[in-house]
Amino acid sequence: MTSKVTRETKILLTTDNYALWLLPMKAKLHKLKSLTVVTGAVVCPNPKADKANAELYTQLNKDAYTEIILHLNQENLALVSTKLPPKDEFNGYALWQLLKSQYAGSDLTS
Repeated sequence: MTSKVTRETKILLTTDNYALWLLPMKAKLHKLKSLTVVTGAVVCPNPKADKANAELYTQLNKDAYTEIILHLNQENLALVSTKLPPKDEFNGYALWQLLKSQYAGSDLTS
């Protein structure tokens, strides 16, 4: 009998590997159904008009934040803790935009 051991590799964002980190991170966020939230392709519905979808959006945004944070090295964790306002804690969209502005500049594909 043979057993198969699988191990997920985790690419942490460093100060010089944004392009390498971006593709697997987009795939992870797509799998979580959060990619459109962090890229801004989908905006939060009005909670009064569509409470269920507003709650779903909020949860997907928080899930994205968590996934991204788990894939940052110490320098980027320090960057986030100093540049991301407290009101944006657990805001995947705000975190994504911060990292994009830090590493991609005006590159529209990221």
